This record gives sequence, C-alpha cells and structure tokens, in this order.
Amino acid sequence: MKVKLILITLMFFMFLTISVCLGYSENGIHTNINVFNVPGTVNNGSSAGMGLPSILLEDDYNSFNNPSQLMQYGTAYGELWSGNAWGGATFVLFGIKFGVFLGRPYEGYAPNFMNWPDTVTGSGSETMNLFLNNYQNAGNITAINNNPGLTGGAVLTPVNHADFFTGIKFDSMAIGAKFTYADNSDSVEFESIESPTNTAISNFGKVSKNRSVADHHITLGFLFFNFGPFRTLDVSFDLGLLSFENSYKENGRKDNRTAENIWQSDNNPTLRFLLRPIMDLGIGTLIVPVSLTLIDTSSKGTRRHDLDGNGLFTDAADRNDGFTLEDKQTDLIVDLALHTKPTKELKVIYATGLNSSKREKTSTINSNLGTANKISERSETTSLTIPFGISVEHQTLSWLLLRFGAHKIIFVNNEIKATDENYQGNVIKNTITSTTSDQRDITNEFQISLGIGMRPLSKVDIDWALNAAVNQTYTFNNIVSRLSLKYHY
Repeated sequence: MKVKLILITLMFFMFLTISVCLGYSENGIHTNINVFNVPGTVNNGSSAGMGLPSILLEDDYNSFNNPSQLMQYGTAYGELWSGNAWGGATFVLFGIKFGVFLGRPYEGYAPNFMNWPDTVTGSGSETMNLFLNNYQNAGNITAINNNPGLTGGAVLTPVNHADFFTGIKFDSMAIGAKFTYADNSDSVEFESIESPTNTAISNFGKVSKNRSVADHHITLGFLFFNFGPFRTLDVSFDLGLLSFENSYKENGRKDNRTAENIWQSDNNPTLRFLLRPIMDLGIGTLIVPVSLTLIDTSSKGTRRHDLDGNGLFTDAADRNDGFTLEDKQTDLIVDLALHTKPTKELKVIYATGLNSSKREKTSTINSNLGTANKISERSETTSLTIPFGISVEHQTLSWLLLRFGAHKIIFVNNEIKATDENYQGNVIKNTITSTTSDQRDITNEFQISLGIGMRPLSKVDIDWALNAAVNQTYTFNNIVSRLSLKYHY
C-alpha cells in the first residue's frame, strides 16, 4: 500500500512538471481549429483530463451527439467547475426513457454572425467599418434631446436553457431524440419628454433598441448493435434553427424626424450528420467518428433615415439603403481513436484525425443606393489540419484513476482567396484579387493534459481536469480547471 501511494505521488508530480514545462490545454490542441472536437460534442472532467473529446471515448456524454446513447446509461451528473455550473438526470416513465439537462454552456455558431470577409485591404475593413458606423454604433441620428447614448449594439450570444431527451430501446437498436432550447434577448427604451419650464429644447421623442437571438436544435439519433463488423454504430442528424434580429429606432417630434436601423439573419438551417462506428480489433477498440456540418450565418440589413420628415429620403443626410452578407461554411471531420490495454490497469489511446473546412463569404454594402459607391467583398477560406495524440489512463487504486494526454498538430494549412470590387453606381470601378497561403510552423504546438478520477462510492464518480500553467500562484480554485460529478443508477 505504501509503495502504491509513493508511486501515485511521483506520477502526479511528474505529470505536473511536464505540464508546466510544455504548457497545458484542456482540449489538448493549441490551434484555432479544434480538430479533436466534432460539433455538438459535450466534454467533461474525464475527457478533458486526457485531452480528448467525449466523441472519441465510450462515455455517457455522447448522448449530446446521438440522443439514442441515452439508452446505454442511467446517470445524473453535473459540471461544477467549468465557468458555469450545469447538469441534469435521466429517468424512465411508462417504459420510455427521458432526460433533462439545464444550463449547458452555449457552443453554437451565433458568434459567426456579422463576420466580414477577409479582404485584400485587411480583414473586411471597408464593409466592417461601414457597418459599425452605420448600424451597430450609430446613435442619436435625429438629435433627440437627452438621448442617453443608446446604439444598435452587437449580436447577442444565446443562452442554453435546457436539453430535453427521449429514447426507446429494441433488441438490435435504440432510437433517441433531443430538443435544445437556446435564446437571448434584451430591450431598452428611452423617451425625452418636453419640459414646460425649458421651452428652448425643441426635439423630443423616443429611442428604442431591441435585440433577440435563438439557436434551437432538433437531433434524431440511432444506435445499432452488432451491425456487421461493428459492435455499435451511431447515426445522428441535427437540425439547427439559428436566427437573430437587432433593431435601433428613433422617432423625433421636430420635423417628424425618424431613423431606423435593422439587421437580421437571412440564412438556412444548420445541418449536421454524424456517423460513429466502434469496432473491436485484436489489438484494441477502434472508434472512428465522421461528421459533416453545413453552417449558414448569412444576414442582411436596412437603414432608413428621414431627417427632414418629408418621407422622400432625398435629403443629402437621408439614408435608404442596406447590406447583405452571405456566409456559408462546410466542415468535414474524420477522427480516429485506438483504445489499447497493455495491462489490466493501463489504457493507452492513440488518436489522430483530419479536419477540412471551407468558408465562403460575400458582403455588399450600398451607401445611399444609386448615388454613392458600392463595395462588394468576397473571400474563400480553406483549411486542413491533422493532429496526433496519445492519452493514458491508469487504474492506480480501486477508487483512483490518473489521466494524462500529450497532443500535437502535425500538419496545418490555411489558404485565403479574396476579391474586392468597388463600384460607381452599378459599374465596377476596380477589382483587386489576392491569395494568401499559410502553412504555419507547428513545431511548438505541443500540449499536455492532466486529470484525476475518483470513485469514493460504488455509484459515484468524481472527475477532475487539472490546470498547470507557468507564472501562476496556485490555489485550489485555479489548479482545477474542470470538475464533473456523476451518479450511476
């Protein structure tokens, strides 16, 4: 017993030392593209401790990828240390299984909205600056008295309120469904009221700002048992209904001045297809998730300013124009994880993958249609990333697991093709095209992950992901980056 405790202590401090020297990442990958993370994957303390997403493990958190996995587990669990606490439980009612989970962190595509094309002149600077000045940051357009400085504001991030599951199991397969409800909104209104003691103030009126965003998902999943060469085969389809609308309005009493800026989503649903076979081989278990995701975060906007109140929008300061931003992305991710057991107590997982992404964006802004310049910008960004990693889990004691992961990007290549077109009226004045390739030096992109798993009771698991970083004073609060608590039944 004493020997085992000494070994545990030595292993822990060895892992901690390596982590401090090489750097730590909870996700195991140091890159803008998390290639070991299929969209929709929800991670926990055990997966973070090994630097792998749940999709590459046989884990109850895979119910979020494929709701039919609900039938494989009976669990209540919570995340208690990942920025905001969340959790839930599964239960059986009238022979059908259900699950409810509240407060899961949002990890969808709403932040992609209003992301302008990469351009020759520098990351969409023309269209982005026009938008920021004319829509998002515009305020007090009609000079309403005492306006508190309201502006249109940025697109909100949705809040995941709840995930609802249901499922049923048959002899050779299971079927499950999940509905995710996520939205957010805010509203502010100000009214400047005429004062009888201050007749010099002449422009009173109302100012209002309204913002709303939603990202609801419907997921249908199938789990096949002993399907050909596969022990199990996951198949799931996810439909995401992503939308937003921002509006900023002013109504002034002087000369009946009005101003209205509206920008909103103009997109198709997000679609995701996932295929995940698990095969038992002579050397171990092979997991190969394949996902195809189609993302559309296109949007449009209109701007109508009538500063002389005649309703004709002909004054030099009037505006009656708009913008369009088409933004579509396709992600193909193929990952592979080989789980081996060199000894009864030791599990070693070899993981690699391929992430291919293509994103096409086209933005067009007309500043006063027919009278001023129109700017159109297009960009096509393609990327390819290949990681490799090794994760280790050791059953050191009957109630204690030590986890370790080391991962490295072995290839990454990005390419951007950008075209800018400047118009005078409807005639192209000039066109500029540029291509930029970026095959980055990745020799230093090496990441370490650490974790501890504990089972203090027969049906209770506590999983910790540890955070080790240089130049930091350690306390219990910052050495633990993630804590998951599970109760199995």
